[in-house]
Amino acid sequence: MNSKKLFDTIAKTDLQSGFNFDYKIEFPVEYSSNTSVDNLVYTSQLNPLLPEQMIRIKPSNATLVKDLIKRRSWIYGIAFVLLLVAMSLGVVLILRILPGREIWHAYGRFYLECNP
Repeated sequence: MNSKKLFDTIAKTDLQSGFNFDYKIEFPVEYSSNTSVDNLVYTSQLNPLLPEQMIRIKPSNATLVKDLIKRRSWIYGIAFVLLLVAMSLGVVLILRILPGREIWHAYGRFYLECNP
């Protein structure tokens, strides 16, 4: 298969669909802290010399961000569980193979000689 053709095909597919967020920009009259509001809202001064000039930036649809976080947490959770299963199967495989090896017999004889 032609690697350039494969790259062009992958580049044309929209893998990042649903990851574009629109923002609302507001210029509030007074400052309000974000402690009681959703933490996706950012409020700051436009100019430090004029503290009454504020800007507030927030996503126009906050549920998109929450859905993205939920989807990614499921993906990372499943990947973590699969990693734990693979690691435990690896440990079981090692424990099944090692008792028949000569090194364990030598270690056992050494242990019995040192601890009568």
